[in-house]
Amino acid sequence: MHSLASVIALGLDSFCVCTLLGMRAVAWRERAFLALGFGAWDAFGTLLGSALGSASPHRLEVPAIVAYTIAALVYLGMSPLGRWAVYALPVLCGLDNLLTGAPARLAPALGWTSAVLAFAGLCLGGLCARLWRTAVAPTRWKAPQERAA
Repeated sequence: MHSLASVIALGLDSFCVCTLLGMRAVAWRERAFLALGFGAWDAFGTLLGSALGSASPHRLEVPAIVAYTIAALVYLGMSPLGRWAVYALPVLCGLDNLLTGAPARLAPALGWTSAVLAFAGLCLGGLCARLWRTAVAPTRWKAPQERAA
């Protein structure tokens, strides 16, 4: 399972976590650092996983992606609002690459794909937050008479 689809699938955890993370107020400079962090840790996880070897990588890959994504989302919901707490998320999302059994030669592709997907998720989350603040939130709290008018 080392096709383009698997490379993209391994970056989807970064995309999901970063979409939620992007809904917080995140500066553009921090978005770039976070995206690079997600890519670097995914590449590092792949290198470490290929060096350590994996007994049955294909059976564990999908459950690992799901488990680590859920753990990252729970961490994001429970983390303090401090900016430094979010920098633990790339490390957590890079753990799934330990179990994939991907060869070390795929580490750069996995890293770049994860970084691009993470940045896209951060931008999508920011867009969703902006749309929520401008379109949904103001009308949600108005009285029913004001909404009808």
